[in-house]
Amino acid sequence: MLIKLAKFSVKHRRMMVGFWVLLVVALGAISNSVGTNFATEFELPASESNDVQKLLETNNSNRAGFSGQVVFASPNGVTTDEIKTNMSALFAEIANLEGVSVTSPFETQGQINQDRTTAFATIDVAVRSQQEIIKLGEEIRDIGKNFTVDGLQIEYGGEVFAGFELPASEVYGLLAAIIILVIAFGSVLAMGLPIGTAILGLGVGTSIVGIVSQIVGMPDFTTSLVAMIGLGVGIDYALFIVTRYRECLADGISVEDSVVEAVDTSGRAVIFAGITVIISLLGLFVMGLAFARGLAIGAVIGVLFMIIASITFLPALLAIVKHRVDVTTRAALFALVSFVSFAFVAIITENLKIFFAGLIVTVGVMLVSLVVKPLRTPIKHRPQKDKELTFWYRWSRFIQRRPWTSAIGATAVLLVLASPLASIRLGFGDNGNAPVDSTVRKAFDMMAEGFGPGFNGPLYITVQGDAAAQTEKLQSFVATISNTDGVAYAQAVPASADGSLALVIAYPKTAPQDEATYDLVKFLRSEVVDCNRAGHHGCCVDHGVRVRRICSWL
Repeated sequence: MLIKLAKFSVKHRRMMVGFWVLLVVALGAISNSVGTNFATEFELPASESNDVQKLLETNNSNRAGFSGQVVFASPNGVTTDEIKTNMSALFAEIANLEGVSVTSPFETQGQINQDRTTAFATIDVAVRSQQEIIKLGEEIRDIGKNFTVDGLQIEYGGEVFAGFELPASEVYGLLAAIIILVIAFGSVLAMGLPIGTAILGLGVGTSIVGIVSQIVGMPDFTTSLVAMIGLGVGIDYALFIVTRYRECLADGISVEDSVVEAVDTSGRAVIFAGITVIISLLGLFVMGLAFARGLAIGAVIGVLFMIIASITFLPALLAIVKHRVDVTTRAALFALVSFVSFAFVAIITENLKIFFAGLIVTVGVMLVSLVVKPLRTPIKHRPQKDKELTFWYRWSRFIQRRPWTSAIGATAVLLVLASPLASIRLGFGDNGNAPVDSTVRKAFDMMAEGFGPGFNGPLYITVQGDAAAQTEKLQSFVATISNTDGVAYAQAVPASADGSLALVIAYPKTAPQDEATYDLVKFLRSEVVDCNRAGHHGCCVDHGVRVRRICSWL
């Protein structure tokens, strides 16, 4: 099948290239006209955690959504009249935002530390998409700029202000790939074929992902993930085929036979590698999270079209460039150096004008080369060794002569490298992993220093029914939680308008990612809140790396 496909791509090379170009343009236009429907909504799978989430949502509680903190500190104390007036006004303005509630430290116990130099207000936000949360966090920070006091440090912590921005890793990776491929191939055109194939496949894949987002729920950052994975595998897959094609040409095989041989051999590796990646991505379905399924579907679409582009579009390009794949002119090299240099500076300075200036210079160099003949002079390649003299050829023969020794040795190395998995503890990171100059990290550190590390990972316990309505029972339960080893402080707050639902917030003595916090949660679930006793029911919702909401008390 691959042989027939390769011959078809060679015979109808211009039609194949035109088809792909038309496809990417058409899908891009359809995607723009239809629009996208990306939304990052973290819905928990069927579990006790989800039960509590639904319980809070049923009671129209903002605490069912996202949480955050406004942390403020002053060496002169945070309870002076000026600070109380200023911060109370800030809290009131934040509380006026739709779907937002604020618990002030001046009205609730336990939110001002013992030496009264640090305090925090809790912010609870109703369920909404990630982009809406990011926008809300920016809006609250803008409001806070109007409430500054000399000597008072105000920072914003929690998931409301954490934001989410994927780094420009795909851009850095693309530039690195350009440099590495040019050095490896010694040819600008040989470098450009894998890069061009990957970019075109990415254009088709992202357009289809945008259209599919109207049908399947996908988070906002799906296209970024598709770009990162797609560019990586796309360049890699095209590299297989281009390398084999050049080897065949060097052996004196005709252009058409070289393309067919490359697709028939390396194309098989491309399909196998692609299927392996797709299977691994489908493993995200096991998590049972809707947003993870959306990510998996998007990434699978991206990888699938990279495979198709590599075995159809790329062979057509190879048939067009023929032996010129190994030819690099001075103009092409100068143009490439200028493009990479300008692009790198543009990324570092985050100045798009520099990037466009680089494009202009690149195009200018190529246009000048049409007039200045010396610029069209090919650069001499270093002489290539015979295939039998290369390191990798000799290494392959070494492995083939000692298959069992190689297999056992490789397995031993892999087992050593994988040994840390025996003691791994899985979970999510917290804001303590954020950059030190970010406001969420500063708030995290201020909370840990002022109150203790556990205040950055509170445990939420729902209290439902008569116990929530009867103050004496509720306070007795709060005292039980507060006196538990490993708990620094506990308090109760209302979670419904009619008083039938309340939350007990317990602050551990240890950090969210500390193993002792994990042990504390297990102890609370199994010993302190006995969910199997008559009249009681336990539900849990994970937070950070360990716990967010821990159980329900009926």
